[in-house]
Amino acid sequence: MNLLADRIDELRSAERARVADLSHRLRTPLTALRLDAEAAGDADLVADVDRMEASVTELIRAAQRPLHEGAVRSRADLTAVVRERAAFWGALADDDGRPWTLDVDAEVAAAGPVEVEAGVDELGAALDALLDNVFNHTPEGTSYAVSLALVEGGGMAQVRVDDAGPGIADAAAVLARGETRGRAHSTGLGLDIAHQTAESAGGDLTLTPSPRGGTCATLTLPVVGVGATRSA
Repeated sequence: MNLLADRIDELRSAERARVADLSHRLRTPLTALRLDAEAAGDADLVADVDRMEASVTELIRAAQRPLHEGAVRSRADLTAVVRERAAFWGALADDDGRPWTLDVDAEVAAAGPVEVEAGVDELGAALDALLDNVFNHTPEGTSYAVSLALVEGGGMAQVRVDDAGPGIADAAAVLARGETRGRAHSTGLGLDIAHQTAESAGGDLTLTPSPRGGTCATLTLPVVGVGATRSA
């Protein structure tokens, strides 16, 4: 029975990983489709894309749920995930005429792997949500920047996504109600996923004004291991 239970857990883990991977792969073409629909001025088509995006986001949410209470949480190298997702969205940004930068702090680069208590799929979904929010809610050609740094003596890691868009009037209310701004029909599930990923890892997501003039979304996560040294 124990072997059977272990095998079931393995199969469910593999299923969750496949769903999360499919969701990641769908995000870029969905965002491109949204941009095309908005450029065409077709409100119905934009609404259809929104509904499809909501379904994809819910798949990510479902894939993130623990298999059972008390399950051992995964750990992932935040640096590697940030680099990979930034490059993934950067290709779309180049096509969309959006200037973008990735800044990995020298301390992070020298430290080696920066481990946090979240799975690769969870972190990827959270970062996708923050970057997707930039593409969906700022004008075409708006620049953005992704940065990663260690704070509080290396005990915490911060991922920032800064954009030069119009900004958010009431960031606290946006996070509280799980809605994105500027679109009455927006699902808001993206920011909610990022927020829940941060909280489940012992961290937080904040939205503040960006020095670029738009919004700064900051994902703060406790570091559980750096390089070859791992905390107890």
